[in-house]
Amino acid sequence: MVDISKFFEDGKIEAEDSAGGFEDGRYTLAYAGSEEVSGENEKTGSEGWQGISVHLELSGTNEKIITLKKLFIFKYAGDENHKVAKIGRNDFAKMMAAFGVQNATDLNVALMNKYVTCLCANKKTDTGTFLEVDSDFGKAWEAVEAKPTDTVNGEAKLVPTSEAKTEPSKTTLNDDIPF
Repeated sequence: MVDISKFFEDGKIEAEDSAGGFEDGRYTLAYAGSEEVSGENEKTGSEGWQGISVHLELSGTNEKIITLKKLFIFKYAGDENHKVAKIGRNDFAKMMAAFGVQNATDLNVALMNKYVTCLCANKKTDTGTFLEVDSDFGKAWEAVEAKPTDTVNGEAKLVPTSEAKTEPSKTTLNDDIPF
C-alpha cells in the first residue's frame, strides 16, 4: 500500500491551476526569450500564419516564476497586410516602445534584462486555467523604470521599481481575439 496522505492533506487530491494563483491585473514582466513560430488553420489555408512568440517571466510571491508567451502574428494567410497581421505588428511595436526599443535586429540582444508592464488575465480551458498576457491590441503595454541594484556574476541585475510586480489591479479586461 502507498500512503499518499503525507503528500495530500487529508487525502484530498486537487490539482492547482497553472495560473499559479495570480489574479487578473497589471504585472511587471521580464523578457525571457523569443522564437519564430508558424502554423495553419482552416482560415489561413495552406499559406498559414507566421510570427514571433515572445516569452515573458512573471515573478510572484514566494519567488514563484511563471513564463507567459505572447504571440505576434506578422503574416496571415500569406498576406502581410491582412488585418490580423496589422494588429500583430502594431501590438509588437507598442510592446517594443514600452521596452524602450525603437530599432532592433536581434530581440535577445535588444530586450535582455528589460522589463515592461502589461495586463494579464486568467483564461479557462478544458485542461485548466492559465494566466496570459492581455495587451488589448497594444493599448495595455507600459514602460517600467528599472535600476541596477544587485550584481549577478559581476553584471548588474535590473530590478523593476514598479509596484506592479506582484500587486494586481482591478481592471476590466477585453477578451476580443483578432482572428
